[in-house]
Order: sequence, then structure tokens, then C-alpha cells
Amino acid sequence: MNLIFRCSELHRLMGNAKSIDSAFLTEEVQAIKAKKKRTDEEQKILDDLLDKTLSATAKTLVKEKARQLRHKAPSKFTGSKETRKGNLVEDDAILFLMQQKFISAEKNTIRFTNEWITGEPDIITNTAIRDTKCPWSYWTMEYFKEDIEGKALDAGYDWQQLGYMNLLRENHDYEPKIINEAYLDFILMPTPKECLTRYDDEYLHIDYVLEMNPSDRISSYRVEYDQKKIDLIKLKVEMAREYAKTLVFGG
Repeated sequence: MNLIFRCSELHRLMGNAKSIDSAFLTEEVQAIKAKKKRTDEEQKILDDLLDKTLSATAKTLVKEKARQLRHKAPSKFTGSKETRKGNLVEDDAILFLMQQKFISAEKNTIRFTNEWITGEPDIITNTAIRDTKCPWSYWTMEYFKEDIEGKALDAGYDWQQLGYMNLLRENHDYEPKIINEAYLDFILMPTPKECLTRYDDEYLHIDYVLEMNPSDRISSYRVEYDQKKIDLIKLKVEMAREYAKTLVFGG
């Protein structure tokens, strides 16, 4: 099964396994594991096998994709109030970002695909990729550096941006473009009224946002291109495909 993973899924695929897959535990490997002191070469053998091992979260993702392919099922994720808002304000958020950061570009509408992954970054300039995320409200917007980084890493947005940068270098249909940095931009936008319920503070969601200094409505996190992580993505995709071959549907 030639699975292709969306860049937005990569964080689920790339999670670290807790232990080496039993399929890799040969007598030699078992002997290395039993040692209290290992050489650098022996430790590398164990690290490489752990890299090849899919986490429980990754296996669940593979099962979902296998089911979806077999039955042509709709996506498991049906949305949330946050994603609904994000979809409604995305174009305005991109325009707002470009105005505030003096970015001369248009919203990207091209989906790039290679042998392993597929994705559609929001903005592509000559030097960087920029991808927008729109928080639900002021109080769910990250402002402190450690919180911005924590949110980006916890949500796996760093893997998503690495995937985008790789796609611009290696894709099926377009001229390669070498970009070494991507920015994840959290942008606080007014919440459309149709997204609000009677329990939401309309002033906080709309007028308060518009009254803010525009620069305070953007928090950014930078991701640098890392070939080792790209190679690991490709390895995990190959391992996912191998795992998919072992899955057996009942009935």
C-alpha cells in the first residue's frame, strides 16, 4: 500500500516509539541491549532500529489511512469551532500577515506531492514559507516565546513546515525551489459572528481584537530546514508502508 502522508499528519507519524519493534530484536540486538556499557557504534545500532519503529500513535494513523483507502471513507476529523473559524478567516489572515510583514506574494493554491508526502503551504516567498494558524480568541493566543515554541512543537507544526520545505525541493510537477526556513504565524483575527454562541463574549472576539495594535496580533515561530529530519520522515513513511502490508481486515 503506497501511502502518501499529508504534511499536517506528520507529527502523528514521527512520534518516538517507546521500545524497538520486536521484529528487529535479533540475538545480536538483544545482546547489545543487555549491555550496561555500549560502544558508540552499538548505541547507533539501537538508535537506528528505534527510528525504524513506529509508535502506537503512528500505527493508529496507518490503520486510519488503510481503512480510508479501502472504503473510500470521508475524513475522520469533522471539524471544530477552531477549524471553522480558521477556514472562514484564512484569506483575511494571510492578507493581514502580508501587510504587516511587508510580504510581496500571493496566497499559494498549489498542492505539492512527492513519493512520500503531500501539502499546500499558505505563502511561498523567495526566501521562506509562511503558514498561518488562527487562534480561537485572545486567551488562546500564545504571546510569550516559550509558549509559542511549546504550542508549535506540541501540535507538531514543526514537522509540517519541514514537510513543506522538502516538497518545494522534491516534487513531481514543479521546478525545485530551495528554501531553508519556514515561519508558523499565529494570527489573531476577529471571530465571525456565525461562529459565536450566546456563551461567547462578542466584544472579546471582535471589537477587542480590532482595537489591538496590529503587531500584537501576530506571534511567529521559525523552523529551519534539517536534512536529517527529512531523511527520518522518509524512513518513517517507508516503515508505515511496510506496516500497512501486515494489516489484515477481518471478515
